[in-house]
Amino acid sequence: MIKRTEGYFTGDHHKLGSSSQNQELFFQSWTSAKARATLVLTHGISEHSESYHEMALELVPRGWDIYAWDLRGHGRSEGKRGYIDDFHRYSRDLHHFVKHLKSGSLKNSKLPLIMMGHSMGGLITLRYLVDQGVAAPAKGLVLSSPALGISMPIPTWKEFAARALLNYLPQVTLPNDIPHNLLTHIEERWRRYDSDPLRHDKVSAAMYFGMIEGF
Repeated sequence: MIKRTEGYFTGDHHKLGSSSQNQELFFQSWTSAKARATLVLTHGISEHSESYHEMALELVPRGWDIYAWDLRGHGRSEGKRGYIDDFHRYSRDLHHFVKHLKSGSLKNSKLPLIMMGHSMGGLITLRYLVDQGVAAPAKGLVLSSPALGISMPIPTWKEFAARALLNYLPQVTLPNDIPHNLLTHIEERWRRYDSDPLRHDKVSAAMYFGMIEGF
């Protein structure tokens, strides 16, 4: 039997002008009494944790407890859709998520912990592991199409505009222009993407350049 739970944790400290705030970030889990390992999952750009529900239903009966979170500005987490002021804040949020899980939210803290990231989530997970070094509790790593580069051609004018936005209007977000057929070959899912209220296609300049610069 699969047990589902939902909750929130406090993300990385966020400065906002002269004030500051801590954003509440959403996470959910799929667990069972027969788990042999724990998978901590970070989704890709414009996705959210619920995108992995079907995958969880396949993996949990095979011995996995799965904990997935929504990046700030995505899914049910707080934050302007698609906006990030500092790309490294995502990996610091992941650090807070892992700390939150290790402090008592894990169903079984003795199970080996495996990190998984898809697309931009793969880059975020790698950044987290580099920053944490030997202190990271992960016993393994799974990367699904990690965003280690941009495969789509970016028009020169658009990159120039993004640089201007980064310097003068950093909170402005623009469509990411990623066609659905580059995300999946299953046409049925394209319609689900369009009707999913938790998905968006927004990206801020800091998010774009953060992916370009990688590490």
